[in-house]
Amino acid sequence: AKAFPNAQLQQKFGTSETGAIRIKSIDNESLFFRIKDSDTKWKIVEEELWLKTPSRVVGYLNADDVGLEADGWYRTGDLVEIDDHDNLRIIGRACAVINVGGQKVHPSEVEAIIGEIEGIEAVNIYAMEAPVTGSAVACEIVVSGVEGARVWKRTIRNHCRGKLASWKIPSSVKIVDSISANIRMKKSSSLEQNRNSPRSPEHP
Repeated sequence: AKAFPNAQLQQKFGTSETGAIRIKSIDNESLFFRIKDSDTKWKIVEEELWLKTPSRVVGYLNADDVGLEADGWYRTGDLVEIDDHDNLRIIGRACAVINVGGQKVHPSEVEAIIGEIEGIEAVNIYAMEAPVTGSAVACEIVVSGVEGARVWKRTIRNHCRGKLASWKIPSSVKIVDSISANIRMKKSSSLEQNRNSPRSPEHP
């Protein structure tokens, strides 16, 4: 921002499987956008954005056609929020969702809340095994202070109460020196999605 004070940022959206999709942000201060591409149909299935475009790939070379439906739809893997005017906002990736006893936890939501705490420089939310619920929420943090993990766990729990549901609050806290920028891409979860129950109708 200091180097380019007059620069303006624009949202763009696209996938390797469908190509670039024309979108329009609702305003400069919002992450919500509307799909404005006349050749693109879209719908939401279990919070995941599905697209149908004339340019969708036929398949992958020497790989399974993961995400490519026989009827032409492509499961993007992007989880989205939709408002009353059909504007969309990306809230995370389907593969990153943590299933805690049937309750969905979006890591980005928890990371945003924990990131508010003074002294926490970076945070990564991930799933760990739990005997009763199958999975539980755990976190890695990079901190500027010298306090131990037990102190930070108490600080995090106190901060999250009233802001997050109890199952979203990390059960385990680990202090690390750094967090890889692409670490989330390597995570997977046990979330079982019902691909046949669309939450929204198709949109032209």
